Amino acid sequence: MIVVDIGAYDGSAVTIPFAEGGQNIIYAVEPIPEIAKELEKLALPGVTVLNAAVGLEDGEAPFFVNRDKQTSSLLPNLCKGAWEPYFEKLQLDATIQVHVIRLDTFIQQHQIEEIDFLKIDTRGNELNLLKSAGDTLHRIKKITLKVQVVPLYTGSSSKDEIVDYLECLGFRLYHTDFQTEHLEESLEFVRVNRFARATTELNQSLVVEIPFVGSLRFPRNDYVASLLEEGIFEGPEQAFLWLYLRKGDIFFDCGAHVGLFSAIASKILGDEGKVIGFEPHPDIFRLYNDNLSNLGHSLFQGFNVGLSEQDGQAQLYLGDERKSAFSTFAMDKNPESQEFSSSIWVQQRSLDTVLRELAIDTVDFAKLDVEGWEYFVLDGAKESIGAGKLPLWMIEFTEENAQVSGKSTKALRQKLEELGYILCYFNATTLRLEPEPVRDSYIYKNLFAVQDLEEVNLRLHNAAPMAKNYARQLIQMWDAAFSAYSFRQEREILVQRLNFAQEELANAQVNFSKEIEDLGKSIHPLHVQLSDKEALIESIHKQLMDKEELIISNSTQLFEKEALIHQLDAHIKQLNTRLEQAHHHEVSLTASLKRLANSEERDQRIIKNLRTDKKSQKDRLKKITSRLDKVESEKRALEQEVEHLKTGRAALKQVIKALILRVRGMLP
Repeated sequence: MIVVDIGAYDGSAVTIPFAEGGQNIIYAVEPIPEIAKELEKLALPGVTVLNAAVGLEDGEAPFFVNRDKQTSSLLPNLCKGAWEPYFEKLQLDATIQVHVIRLDTFIQQHQIEEIDFLKIDTRGNELNLLKSAGDTLHRIKKITLKVQVVPLYTGSSSKDEIVDYLECLGFRLYHTDFQTEHLEESLEFVRVNRFARATTELNQSLVVEIPFVGSLRFPRNDYVASLLEEGIFEGPEQAFLWLYLRKGDIFFDCGAHVGLFSAIASKILGDEGKVIGFEPHPDIFRLYNDNLSNLGHSLFQGFNVGLSEQDGQAQLYLGDERKSAFSTFAMDKNPESQEFSSSIWVQQRSLDTVLRELAIDTVDFAKLDVEGWEYFVLDGAKESIGAGKLPLWMIEFTEENAQVSGKSTKALRQKLEELGYILCYFNATTLRLEPEPVRDSYIYKNLFAVQDLEEVNLRLHNAAPMAKNYARQLIQMWDAAFSAYSFRQEREILVQRLNFAQEELANAQVNFSKEIEDLGKSIHPLHVQLSDKEALIESIHKQLMDKEELIISNSTQLFEKEALIHQLDAHIKQLNTRLEQAHHHEVSLTASLKRLANSEERDQRIIKNLRTDKKSQKDRLKKITSRLDKVESEKRALEQEVEHLKTGRAALKQVIKALILRVRGMLP
């Protein structure tokens, strides 16, 4: 593997890793002398160190060495804006004179036929370096370089300028990676075509270079030409022709278009064998003849006819200028629904008729691509197929086209199997044909119909080394181009999504602003209502506070009243106790009065008895009289006390009754 590390610095990024094992040849190019000497001291296996810068002109030039030497360049830097945080690193330390060499000069001096990997780190000078490669740029397979997203160096090249330049020269961007906080971006390119992008000549046709063949002319803006220029058109199929065909073979190109596969076959067959092409479109047929003639091939024969199940005439529906390869005899019941510019009447022939007229015993390989009409072409070759004259086909399976013709890819497979073929696909890794699994349909795929699979694979295996080399290169270029194409498609989808998201965001911002504006208009009355409600809430809150204070006051009064009631209850209990005691005393006094009455009655009897004996009882009478007076006095006193008790008892009852009424009035 040959690696060129331009702007190698200390070698840690590319030179040292690729030098491990000693299997690669590495050229480390570093303009700063002391750094180049340090690289030389490492004495890495397979590494050649060159103390030089690479630029547009051979000679000498000033080189700006910055404090961070890895940021040094042939261009002075402008440390502004987003780069200001790196001001210290980007400060100019010295300006030195360095040897400058063009890239093509370097490649020629070292006799490099092909560079597998070119790494460029020249700080803004990338486009000048690429231009200095001239025609030798096509010797490079893969390029990785770094560009500043935010400009840093005076006169530096932009990403778009570099991408446009390289894509015009057959390279495709297939990977990117942001670095240095999105201030820089690493770009990786692969070569998908050794030749420059297709060009438009004065006659408005398009010229595309075909690897290992030469140039072909296409209609202007032709779709197939654009795919070829991208490097993504049927690379494995082209490789198959290089592996399979031999000098002396006969190749049939059924649906030849401008002659891509006929040109490859003619290049392989040289001055031995025969190439026969069938193209019904008159204008495209003229390009077919011109292309094969301009390539210097004489052993080809072109037929301006279409192929079908029988001889006759039919209407050919023409694709527009961009889609001339899509012209077809297949048409559904609504022709206006198809994207065709016009139609013409053309001659049709069957392959059985052609083989009889040309007296051909065997067609070694036939390519069949007739936009959905494949089933009918095979019908017109039954006799020849049965005789073993068509042992190998490459056939396009496209469900949409087959459906328009009233058939299907499933029916096409059944037809081939009925004719005794094994349907296979070409394995681009093993370079062999493998049996194709059964599928319901195909969006688009080229498959191979084989009568003797073992014989075909043996022939592929025994291909010449040069043919195998071409085949592998075609497959590698196609694979790289397809990866790059897929990457661009994904990137375009992401860009579309981003644009859509940005548009949606912008619309959302507009709508949001409008909603904010509308909200602002409607919020003022809400503020007024809110203020009124706040005032109302404040009033209600004040009323609640007042009521809380009233409740607290009432609660205090209630507690006081309850305490008074408890006191009254205790007082009433005391009064009841006194009433009960007075009642007992009254009963006792009544009993005493009764005893006194009884005593008085007894004394009366005694007096009565004593009167009968006045003299003897006179003294006793006096005593008794005195005693009676005393008793009478006590009786009156007791009667007064009883009356007083009765009066007090009635008054006490009135007090108790008043207290009870008062207590009831206190209760809620």
